[in-house]
Amino acid sequence: MFKALRHAPRAQEALYPLAAKLPPVSQFFVEPSLRDDAALLARLAAPANDNTGIIHNNNEPGSRGGFSLYVPEYYTPDRKWPLVMALHGGSGNGRAFLWSWLRDARSRGAILVAPTATGPAPSKSTWALMGDDTDTPNLVRILDSVCARWNVDPLKC
Repeated sequence: MFKALRHAPRAQEALYPLAAKLPPVSQFFVEPSLRDDAALLARLAAPANDNTGIIHNNNEPGSRGGFSLYVPEYYTPDRKWPLVMALHGGSGNGRAFLWSWLRDARSRGAILVAPTATGPAPSKSTWALMGDDTDTPNLVRILDSVCARWNVDPLKC
């Protein structure tokens, strides 16, 4: 079962572009309790704003130190947005882990960052918990680059 689940993020990544055109697919990527929220559904049905949606930054499968990002399609720079930085677990990567949090971020209006650890792949100790810490400077760099491009609320990070 775990081997099969490993393919779910790739399937969701392939399916997601259809959310803009097909309301049932869009609703799949919305929290079930919010699928009847008319205001949210209207925001999601509108054309996406520039620099929104799924963005991968040096985060191809097998790469280390990059990140994947979700900016709600209804993002506007006129207000500060909450940011969630989701760190993957053992031997994972940010590109796949993004899909664990995307439904919540999309439904509740949060910018989502899913970085990949800098350690060599495949690594059982993905984040620098012991020894040289190469991850903290990378996480700070990622956070700085996201905050420079989008209006992030520092109190809600």
